[in-house]
Amino acid sequence: MSHPGEWRSVFTARKVTERLTYNSGDDEVVKIWNLQNFECIQTLSDQASQWGQITSLAFAPAVVGRNLYLMFGTGRGRLVIYQRNSMSPLFTQIFDQLIFTNFDCVESMTFSFSKQRILATSQAGKVKLFRFSQGQVSQLWERTFKDAIPRSSLFLDDGDTVQVYGLETGEAACFDTETAEKKGMRILNTRIGSASICHQTSDIIVDNMGPGFDLYAPNKCNPVKSFNVPAKRYFVKKAAFGEMGGMVVCGSDHGLAYVFGVEEPSIILQKILHGGAEERVPVVETGHSGSQYFIATASRGKANEICVWKKPALRTVKTRIACSSASRVNFSFLLNCILVIAFAWYTVDVWMPIITSHAQAVGTSMSGFVDQMTIAIEKQYPVRPRIGEVSSTWAEGRMFDESEGDDDWEDMEIDTL
Repeated sequence: MSHPGEWRSVFTARKVTERLTYNSGDDEVVKIWNLQNFECIQTLSDQASQWGQITSLAFAPAVVGRNLYLMFGTGRGRLVIYQRNSMSPLFTQIFDQLIFTNFDCVESMTFSFSKQRILATSQAGKVKLFRFSQGQVSQLWERTFKDAIPRSSLFLDDGDTVQVYGLETGEAACFDTETAEKKGMRILNTRIGSASICHQTSDIIVDNMGPGFDLYAPNKCNPVKSFNVPAKRYFVKKAAFGEMGGMVVCGSDHGLAYVFGVEEPSIILQKILHGGAEERVPVVETGHSGSQYFIATASRGKANEICVWKKPALRTVKTRIACSSASRVNFSFLLNCILVIAFAWYTVDVWMPIITSHAQAVGTSMSGFVDQMTIAIEKQYPVRPRIGEVSSTWAEGRMFDESEGDDDWEDMEIDTL
């Protein structure tokens, strides 16, 4: 899917559910797309002209019921929430409130599903935590992030901790979500443009505001891996984990999105062509829907477009891996059989006499047992001659003359096998 010229600038693009994705920009609208047919099904706009740019997006599935909540922060310090229930395909607005000042835009916003909390940060360094319950929002606490713009924020430890990242300073501050107590501060080795978390491993990938991205293990200050992306212009851009944490996709300043495997960061798995060499690609998002994986990229430049790529989930690869595993098991079994046979061949002089003597002893014992059983049976049940058997005594009977009877036996050729 590619839709050029529909936004003056795209700030973010995210997957809402397994069937929906949405994006926004500085045109002050949010567009919701159907991932099945890639059609825009709804456009959310500000009728009162109070929002300004849409600077951050998040979604919140309800704990009880089937309502879906879509929330976003604006350039004029507002938090806006829309709701969609199971009876309607469209979203309706349920909340629109000023959480910062009109001159203090929302820099980042994230949602904790387990704790039902919203964290929002502002350009002036404000950090606020809100309780979210069935569409109702109430502020819990506020802190100030000094000497840096809190550009990114993430919930960690199943929502018990929130981490706020300072733009360009490398600072990462941790706060307790219940008490607002500052639990610690770490300084990363590089500046921070953006940060994304892997929900499978809790690893964090950071835009180092230079030629690439760095991957950090939880609570570590030094990167464990780096993903190099060529760059001539340094600006804030994003990376995202995909395919259950097995790969990362990174934005760039020259119209490409780079796909890396997490295990081998030096190898570029794919270069996705988004636009021309002058197009900046600061926004990337990943997701999956049923049997497909998705990558969404958004650009800022002359074209200003959002593109979506998809590929089948690796079910066939998993099947092949399972088949390969079975083949390896069969090969190991065959190899063990060959080794046992070879060992038996080389040691035949040792074990063959032992087996022969045991076999002879068993045969002798069985022969004596059979003879005893035969004698006992003959005493109990005298053997009578059967038809076709030769009897040791002839009973009185009729003698046949050779000339008697009309039927003669003809010679027959008997095939001997």
